[in-house]
Amino acid sequence: MTRMETSKINVLLLIADAKPQRDWTDHASLRVWPGGERIPSTLQPDVVISDCPQLLRAALTNSRLRDSTQFGLILVGCESAGRSADVHLPADATGRELRLACQLLGNLVQERRLQRSRVGEFQILAQWALQDPLTGLANRRAWDQQLQELANSGAALTKPLCLAMLDVDKLKHVNDARGHDAGDAVLRAAASGLRGALRASDFAARWGGDEFALLLQDVPPQHARAIVERIRAATDRQIAEQTEQTPTLSAGVVGVASGTVIQTDRLWQRADAALLKAKHAGGSCSVEYTPPGLQAE
Repeated sequence: MTRMETSKINVLLLIADAKPQRDWTDHASLRVWPGGERIPSTLQPDVVISDCPQLLRAALTNSRLRDSTQFGLILVGCESAGRSADVHLPADATGRELRLACQLLGNLVQERRLQRSRVGEFQILAQWALQDPLTGLANRRAWDQQLQELANSGAALTKPLCLAMLDVDKLKHVNDARGHDAGDAVLRAAASGLRGALRASDFAARWGGDEFALLLQDVPPQHARAIVERIRAATDRQIAEQTEQTPTLSAGVVGVASGTVIQTDRLWQRADAALLKAKHAGGSCSVEYTPPGLQAE
């Protein structure tokens, strides 16, 4: 195996015939490694050229060549071995013809690689835009989008759901007494506890500051408070285990029956009102919203 490199295009030669190999690499802009040398660990070829299916087949087992979408392939006077060629050249191809094919194919490969990289970067940026950097949960923007999708459907729910708003009790005391790093540790532990207690179909977000929000699918209203209370208590235990501190959570709960047309603003107001009652009751509990004039159970 031999590697040649133009000013911009990395080319790996897998050539059995020594004479055309000398002809093809006789160019001032090329650097040539001795034949038979292993592929350097830093090599990411843009183009692979081969006149020998056996050499090509063996090289394709190399970890850097296993992803055949990452390079272009030029076959010279032979048939494909393991993947389709991008360019076929006759056995008597000249060095000039080969270098031109390398340049054109290499530029195309590099452009495709750059486009894939940009797509990956955009996906990462899009994820970051919807993720809270401290806890790794969805952020408020992602939560608002989730509620907006519910509101935009305009249709009655086919399954019941539960919306809950949770607040870390006395987090300010932790920040004041032990510093904001300790407070951040509590928030991360709370997020970890929520993730561990939720199902894949549930949605959790850090709504802001010391507040979290939950959207639980397929939860009957009569079970909403009990389910949120189990989640809340499990999260309390996680905070204590991870931080050796004693902050707890309070939760305001709203259950929504199937057949209901969602009004997200009203749901959120009710969850907030229930959370306020939980805080006034001393915290570390879950309170379900009840309409004015009705006694909560």
